[in-house]
Amino acid sequence: DCHTFCITINPASQHSREERHRGVSEKTRQQIGQLIMKLAGYLLALCSVLHGGLGLMVTLSEPGATDFEIFLSDSPRSIPLVPGKTYKISCEGMEWRREGEVVTVTSVGDGVSGVYVVSSGNMRILMLQLFTEDLVGEYVCMDESGEEFVVNISTGNPVLIPSREVIGLKRDISRTSLPFFSVFGSGDPQPQPTDYSWYFNGDPIFVNGVQDSSVVDVAALTFNMITLKQKIDSGVEGTYVSVVNTSAGETNVSITLNVEASPVPQISVIAPTDYSTNFSANGEAVIVNCSDVMADPLPAFSWYVNGSLVSGNEDYIAITSGNEGRESHLTITVSPEFNGVDVVCRSTNVVEDEPDSGEATETLKVLAPPPPPTNLTVVQTLSSCRVELSWIPPVDTDSALPPTFYRIEARAGGEGGEWEVVVGKIKSTYSTSEVGVMEALGETNVSYVFRISSGNERGGVSPVSTETDTNRPVQLYFEALPAVSAISVSSLSSSPPTALVVSWTNTPTECYLFSSHISVCTPTNGGETISSKTVPGTSSSADVTGLLSDSAYSCLVRSIVSDLVGREFPSMTSSSLVDGFTYPDCESIAPAIEPTLNASGNGNTCEFQ
Repeated sequence: DCHTFCITINPASQHSREERHRGVSEKTRQQIGQLIMKLAGYLLALCSVLHGGLGLMVTLSEPGATDFEIFLSDSPRSIPLVPGKTYKISCEGMEWRREGEVVTVTSVGDGVSGVYVVSSGNMRILMLQLFTEDLVGEYVCMDESGEEFVVNISTGNPVLIPSREVIGLKRDISRTSLPFFSVFGSGDPQPQPTDYSWYFNGDPIFVNGVQDSSVVDVAALTFNMITLKQKIDSGVEGTYVSVVNTSAGETNVSITLNVEASPVPQISVIAPTDYSTNFSANGEAVIVNCSDVMADPLPAFSWYVNGSLVSGNEDYIAITSGNEGRESHLTITVSPEFNGVDVVCRSTNVVEDEPDSGEATETLKVLAPPPPPTNLTVVQTLSSCRVELSWIPPVDTDSALPPTFYRIEARAGGEGGEWEVVVGKIKSTYSTSEVGVMEALGETNVSYVFRISSGNERGGVSPVSTETDTNRPVQLYFEALPAVSAISVSSLSSSPPTALVVSWTNTPTECYLFSSHISVCTPTNGGETISSKTVPGTSSSADVTGLLSDSAYSCLVRSIVSDLVGREFPSMTSSSLVDGFTYPDCESIAPAIEPTLNASGNGNTCEFQ
């Protein structure tokens, strides 16, 4: 890890010169210090190259001590500094700006108080010489691409600077490189190891230079560094707080550690529900689900169909999300062209500051409509309006849906006629059927040609149909349309009568059936016509209510007939009866005889008591 690798010289900078260099000559110590500085510079450049962006190195210079450098990758960063000390902030960029103004590049050396920039190769080193409070403010390093790295500098005593404010580590139970993170402490007086304490999620784990024994298997702690053991899981995730307490005061910083995981998407078709056995069909909506329960932080999903990124604006595609951001659903209205097309789900997040992603692929299988039957043949003519047909069912294929029904159409009047469905759905287990045809414009001698197609409720009807021999059409002789007969009218037994019962005899034929009837009665004196309710074709009577007193009525029956294909039309003939019944108003006659008498009527007769 480049970030933490650049911090590895941190512990040495915090110990006294005697602890660091005991038994080493002054010249050797200077050479070691120079070597460390050069190595740190090389590492900074390497880090910048590896991470492809800005990298910052903060260097604290104290009298008689080796420079301490720390790589900073978070922007913006808030850095408190101790007045009276000298700092260097190195950046791989074009320039440094302070409060919007470019900081001048100069070669002024140590001993001069103020702020300036020193160039060193592709690095721009911001010098805060003998830092004072008037140097507080926002400093911005800008690279050639215009990317900015912001440092907000303030004062403090003592101060702590974390190596990272937020750290992401990939979940790994057997990590070979042990990750660690640290803090830099400074002040007047200089903090000592016993001035440091660490807390993890509020619990003390390192107090006044002593590590708590309960965490020795999890991490190794020093006053300014935590090195995690090999197992990186939720047990080390949380907030680490470093506290330093000197005679000048107390300060603390927090480091948030997130255990992250790479995306592991899983893809499947969730609709239609029987996709695994029947697959999808033409015009059907296929829902492909992509879920990722492993990715941490939450992933972003993207879809690719046949290698092209799906925008979600396509007419035949829709994208929705679910399960609190852990699922994405791609809905495609498919056609046979989608057969064999790869649908790829990609889930992406960021793990250890680097983009990470995973992919899963589902290859669509879109079946074509069933193939048509073959050898459609007229077996025999059954009647004047029915024939028997036979055919050979289609052979099942891996690329087509199996037929679930057959559809038969007929065309009357030669090649110029229009095809009409005569049987909409015949079970796919059948290979013969009796077929009734439609009435053709009232003709009684019509030639017919038939054709058949196979279908599936999910995939439509086969585009190719088999026809019977057009050179040998089937001639059928239609019967005349039937009409009801023997109409009679009687009155209901009421006083006076207010309704008639119209009765008739049904005489269906082989080719036509009665669908419905309605009785209509009209006053012979030209009054308003009244009708019964519509009754089923199997009925033989209907009540006509709402009669007017002292009127005679002429009644008829209007019938609707249907052919064997289910087409309906009015009967070409109807029967009527003129009934001379006159229904007197008995109530109006009774008062003339005796006002106190009650009157009742039955038919044409009024009776008084």
